[in-house]
Amino acid sequence: MPVLPLPTPRTELLPLLKTLFDITLLRKGPQHIPDSLLVFGMAVGLWLFALLAGIVLVSSIDEADFFPEILRVVALMAVYSGIVFAAGYGPRIVRTLTAIIGCGALLSVLYAILFSSIGPVIGQDFLNLMILSFVLWSLSIKGHIIANAISTKWYVGALIAAAVFVGQRFVITILSSTA
Repeated sequence: MPVLPLPTPRTELLPLLKTLFDITLLRKGPQHIPDSLLVFGMAVGLWLFALLAGIVLVSSIDEADFFPEILRVVALMAVYSGIVFAAGYGPRIVRTLTAIIGCGALLSVLYAILFSSIGPVIGQDFLNLMILSFVLWSLSIKGHIIANAISTKWYVGALIAAAVFVGQRFVITILSSTA
């Protein structure tokens, strides 16, 4: 019986990045990501890199935002896990979270690069439009991922992603007003 080699981060990272890129462009879904805690860990590593890149490249992001951002994402992952589990697709949770975190990391790195390179040149109005477009695209990606994860129509996933986003903004508003 042949022994298969264990996956290593080096052999898994490039295919993961390509798959995450395809998910970001809505060509693939979370079912195309290996169901692996190693791959999930690599997506978390990409996200931490994106967060640090944002702190370094974007002047409006402060180091003090690091731990609240981690807590916010952990809470969101709990919500999305609950949604997938409640829909009866518990075995798909790791893939779903890997896709959401990984695609979020790709968008965050792209945003940080664009913001730091062309942000000072384009003006505040166009920058606000760019931020809005990133938020809307992120919601469509999350909706696409959730719809695939729970085997439903795309608009149901989009409504779930929008509801989670509105709930998140509501909680952030309440917490920031009490601080």
